[in-house]
Amino acid sequence: AGGVSRTRWLATPGRPPLGGSSVVLEAAARLLGPTILVFSIYLLIAGHGHPGGGFVGGLVAGMAFVLRYLPGGRRELATALPVRPSVLLGGGLGLAVATGAAGWTSGGEFLRGEILHASAPLVGDIDVPTSLFFDAGVYLLVLGLVLTILTTLGASLEEEEDSGDPDGAGALEEARGVGEDAGGRA
Repeated sequence: AGGVSRTRWLATPGRPPLGGSSVVLEAAARLLGPTILVFSIYLLIAGHGHPGGGFVGGLVAGMAFVLRYLPGGRRELATALPVRPSVLLGGGLGLAVATGAAGWTSGGEFLRGEILHASAPLVGDIDVPTSLFFDAGVYLLVLGLVLTILTTLGASLEEEEDSGDPDGAGALEEARGVGEDAGGRA
């Protein structure tokens, strides 16, 4: 351990939130994270006619960022995704509601599905169901929620470790009232 240097696989220096660093975990986070994100987008797109969709795709994308968080903490997570989780939450909710309201503008019901026809230069003619936009909103909403939970709960874990109380025993003793006499005084 003394004097041996190693190459960092992640973008930010610092300690991991839950103990010592691991080269294997850093390499896995860096190499598997993008692959997991691509798979989550596949689940989002394929969810119209096959298993998947916005909810499952958002959870899988969230797990890619959890994998990135484990070896690098909040700083690495902020580097991996420079958008705040609240922006993803708001954008996803707005997109899902706007997609639902678009059914009203065409004289139908809320969340009425349509098929949009488009032509792409390299792909040719494609049909895009409006439910894909709703699923994209759900995807962003779920991803934003996972990231919010991760940053909120992860922040308290990192603060406990920085305070010299990595197992949170001090907070537990304080909650139980350890160290107080029968009169409730310390």
